[in-house]
Amino acid sequence: MGGFPHVGAARAWAGMNATVPGGRWPSTVPSTASGTRARPRSEDAGARRNDLYDLAAPLPSYVSGRVALIGDAAHAMTPDLGRGACEALVDGVTVARELTGRARVEDALAAYDASRRRPTRRLARAARIMNRAVHTPRHIAPVRNSAMRLFLAVGRPPA
Repeated sequence: MGGFPHVGAARAWAGMNATVPGGRWPSTVPSTASGTRARPRSEDAGARRNDLYDLAAPLPSYVSGRVALIGDAAHAMTPDLGRGACEALVDGVTVARELTGRARVEDALAAYDASRRRPTRRLARAARIMNRAVHTPRHIAPVRNSAMRLFLAVGRPPA
C-alpha cells in the first residue's frame, strides 16, 4: 500500500492484494486511502480496482516470421521487481540493434528472440516468486520474515 501525490486530488493510492481476480479489497484499503473509517464498497465510488496478471506459462517464442512481441506482450510480469518498463526498453533497443546488424528481418528477429527470451523468463519467474513471498498468508508471514532476516544477515538475497 502506498500513496502518491496526484494532480487534481489530494493523493492517489496503490496497493496489492493477492486474491483471485475480481475479489474484493480488504476493508483496511478504503480506510487507509481515505483517512476515514472503512466504508462499504457501494459507497466507495472513488476507489478504482485494476487486477494484475502475468504470463503463468512463458511463451515458446517472442517471434513469428516478421512479427516480434516486446515488453508485456512477450513477457508480462508482476510489478514486484520494478523491471517491466525497463525490460520493454531493452527489448526495443535489442530489436533495433539486431535489425541494423543483419540483412534479413527474420534473422534479426530470431537473434532478438534468442538473446531476450531467457533473461526475461528469469525475471518474470523472480517477480512471481517475490510476489508470492510478499503476499503470504498471515500464519506463514512470521516464517517468511525470519527467513528474510537470515538471508539479509548472511549478505545475499535468496536465489
